[in-house]
Formats: sequence, C-alpha cells, structure tokens
Amino acid sequence: MRTYGEGFIIADQAPDLLDEAVIRNTNTKIILRLPNEADCHLVGKAIALRDEQIHELAKLPAFVAAVYQNDWVEAVLCKSERFESGKPYAYEPKDYNAPLRKFMSVLFGTADRTELNAEEHELILNWIDRLENGDYTKGLLRSVLNGGTLTAQQKQVAAYNLFQGQKMALMLRDAADNTQGMERLKQEIRSSFRFDAGDAVIDAIRQQLCNALMTIGSCEDIVRRYEFVKPKGGLS
Repeated sequence: MRTYGEGFIIADQAPDLLDEAVIRNTNTKIILRLPNEADCHLVGKAIALRDEQIHELAKLPAFVAAVYQNDWVEAVLCKSERFESGKPYAYEPKDYNAPLRKFMSVLFGTADRTELNAEEHELILNWIDRLENGDYTKGLLRSVLNGGTLTAQQKQVAAYNLFQGQKMALMLRDAADNTQGMERLKQEIRSSFRFDAGDAVIDAIRQQLCNALMTIGSCEDIVRRYEFVKPKGGLS
C-alpha cells in the first residue's frame, strides 16, 4: 500500500495462521511471548534470531517484546509500561475534501485566494494527476493551484469536464420540470465534494455548467427549455 501512503497493523496470537506474505512483507515485527514452539520458530526465523534466542520467545515476561525492522542489524528487546489511564480511542476521519472545497472556491471565483499549506497543495496536486480528464483541463487546474486565474471560457471548460457535463445535460433533459432539473444539478455538484448546502460555489459551478451547455449544439433543446439561465444574468 506504499502507493497510497497507507499502512496496516496486523495482530494475531497465532502467527502460523497468517499468510506467509504477511510475515515476509511487513517491515516492523513486534513479538510478545509465544508459548507454541512452532510459532516461536516461524517468527524467530523471520527476524533472524539464533536458535537459543528463538527458545527464549516462550519465556518473555509480560509487556516485553522482541522488535525488529528490516534494516536493523538484529532484533532488540523492548519493555513497555502498563497503560493505567486514558480515554477510549475514537476514530476521527480526516476530511480530505476540505482542501478541495477551498480550491474549488478559488477556481470558480467565490472566495479570495487563500494560502494552502504544503500538505494541502500536495493533496490537490495528486488529485489533479489522478483525474481522468485530458491534459488541457489538468493544465487549467494546475495553473490555478500555482496562483493563476481562469477566463470565463476556461471556467466553463473546467466545470463541464470536472462535473461530467454530458451526464448533467441528460439529467436536465430527463427532469420532470425545470425546477427539478436545476435542483438535481445542484445536488450532484454539492455531493461531489460535500459542499455545505448554502455554499456559494455550488451556484457558481452550476452557472458555469449551464453556460458551457449553451455553447454545445446538441444541447439546444436544453437551452430553449431552461431559457431563464443566462450567462450574464445568472440563475433566476
């Protein structure tokens, strides 16, 4: 999982039940007392212990472990303190969409340019690189990330390509009425990056999408139907 910058902690009281690849490919190994001789031999060889050291794994006292990493000369014994107090761990997921929402607000002109820290800048750059859009669209996004601004036409291109303009056109065409169509469009944009319901960038993106559709010949029926959407006047 190095590709995604993620790691795993794999714990088991019976090492022989683990897949061999787990023992072979993990970098850090922490071995507490193992009463089973076969288990001692399996993990002991995995961390380059001598035979007499392997036998000692069955005698380790509580809170003592043999610890080894792949680039170490040999394993070391470590003793940990008993944890007496503290609050239960609660997982708090990180909102990776927050920097992207900030970037979208700058991209579509609803917020002043705000400085991104190094981590946010790298996250957005990696997101741009992973997009399935063409080089032109990616170039526009990188330009904004590096301090540039887009023309009105470039914003239309960015909105159309980032938010699946063809899909949005079908959604507008298939809606029961105009109000439903525009509301669906808004909901799709909102869900893309978990924008707040009242976020001004949602309407800005929606307007740019509609402006882009007006330039596409195959969308003339949508333009006629949603005639209240005008590039200069905005959404009514």
